[in-house]
Amino acid sequence: MKLKTVKKRKINYKDYVRRRASVDDCLNEITEPCKVFDQEGNLVCIYGMLNADTTDLVEELKNVNYHTSTRTGGLVTTSRIFGFQPRLERRQRSFCNQTSLCKEHPTTEGILRNLASKISDQYLTNAPDIYENHKEMFSEVLEEWKIQGSLFTSGIINKNNPLSYHFDSGNFDKVLSCMLVLRKDMEGGWLCVPEIDTKFLLKHNSLFMFDGQSLLHGVTPMSEASEDAYRFSIVYYSLKGMWKCLTLTEELLRSRKIELEKLKK
Repeated sequence: MKLKTVKKRKINYKDYVRRRASVDDCLNEITEPCKVFDQEGNLVCIYGMLNADTTDLVEELKNVNYHTSTRTGGLVTTSRIFGFQPRLERRQRSFCNQTSLCKEHPTTEGILRNLASKISDQYLTNAPDIYENHKEMFSEVLEEWKIQGSLFTSGIINKNNPLSYHFDSGNFDKVLSCMLVLRKDMEGGWLCVPEIDTKFLLKHNSLFMFDGQSLLHGVTPMSEASEDAYRFSIVYYSLKGMWKCLTLTEELLRSRKIELEKLKK
């Protein structure tokens, strides 16, 4: 794999956060697999290729029932989460549980979970020191909240989504998220990282590993070049909130106790 060095620069995050990404925001282009380091020799990101056949996954993803939402700035996004999710009292989710994708699209969920182990293997091969740090933190999560054979608790599928600049808040600190990109006949959709003045055109079956918690990033607009065009980005990550999760039985008992207390009030 080729090695590239980029210069990290100071940027005013207020100029970017929640603003739509544009190809004009980054001067440098990377279109081929490589490892990227900053001027001090620190690993910034890895652009690799997944060593697995994703044909069946693509067909499954085309039939998933996605959720559509409007983000700040009016940008409409289409996505679906998978794996596990922590409790969120403010959103009326009082216990840790499995996402609904597993029940609604079990085959899709199964393929995504099986791929997680292969992606983790490539993570270990390409960034062993970061992997070991991730593994140590991951050991604090109970086994039933882990995507088995991997270092991930959860993930998200983005379908044909341009994304405003953002940080991946809620993930483990100083570890890598792993993003699988599947695409066909889709123009645009560059991943822009302003802090290194670089945009990445990720190929079909590419695997992009980076710290989305600390590295600002966004995806530029895209357009379909055929009726069968698509760009799926599937991001695997570990959520901090899963550290707090008890066993499922304990989670349900805790939730029931909270509901009873509310009724009493």
